[in-house]
Amino acid sequence: MQKFVKLLIALLLFSLIFIFQISNSHQKHATCQQEEVARNLNSKNICSGENMSQCIPAFVKFRQQYRTSTKHGLLACAIEKNFSTFLTAIMCYLTDSARFLAANRTLDRDIYDSRLCKNINEFTELRKIRGNSKMHLFTVVRDPVERFVSGFVDKCLREKTWQKHHHRCGGCQTNLTCFIHVMYSRMSNFAHRQTRNVYFDDSHFFPQSWRCEFSQNIARYTILRLDSRRFFDDILDFLAANGVDDKSMEYINTSLQQKTAHSTRDSVERDEIVQILRNNSRLMTKLVQMYYFDFLLFGYELPQIPAAR
Repeated sequence: MQKFVKLLIALLLFSLIFIFQISNSHQKHATCQQEEVARNLNSKNICSGENMSQCIPAFVKFRQQYRTSTKHGLLACAIEKNFSTFLTAIMCYLTDSARFLAANRTLDRDIYDSRLCKNINEFTELRKIRGNSKMHLFTVVRDPVERFVSGFVDKCLREKTWQKHHHRCGGCQTNLTCFIHVMYSRMSNFAHRQTRNVYFDDSHFFPQSWRCEFSQNIARYTILRLDSRRFFDDILDFLAANGVDDKSMEYINTSLQQKTAHSTRDSVERDEIVQILRNNSRLMTKLVQMYYFDFLLFGYELPQIPAAR
């Protein structure tokens, strides 16, 4: 019964998104439309009617990151900036806890680029995972604006990844306005097949609806919300329900209490960027155009668009 309800919800969402996208697929972009959208304080209208052609579509084919623990029948889809480094470490620990601990790894300090299970329990397509039809799929999603802000603060303001790799952060360094417009253009070009190259920024900022092969498999997923107050409880409950032993549960629970190095939730930088967005109708409008279907698909409330100045 539960699977039927999930499937029904997924079909309804898909139908709604399909209608939105197809009904406007032949409309041309117009600069003047952007001016009208920016003056419209109702964010629900940003991707409706004539404005739809300016919004990034859902379910564009993109590369995936799957992590498995075959002994538990678990299959996680990792989405960058959504607890992905920690989730990857959890799945590695569950794959071989003895090896993980012997290597002096910890869940909150298993650096992604040097991760222990690289290419061991990792896949890019569901069809390449043997027995995936019997596995329990799960993933972590996040409020689209929070995910964007977290990524910008982490990669462009804190780490300043552009100092070593000049093309990162869209070549904009710390310029928020520049970066938002660059990423919107990259999403649009990728969605309309004007480019197929995938770069660092794309992996961290492209829509969540493009991930996990949701277009075909969303009904199979248990979706956990990172911004839920119960997130830690939710992920622990899910793991326990799928046979993870008490000792492993205790280790994971203890590790979850440690604040990760990538956390931006309580940072001054984050608060400053959020304040800028809340007071800039053009930038917030552009973010809604980028992530409209993420809000719709995962049940997040659309942000309020501030009055144009």
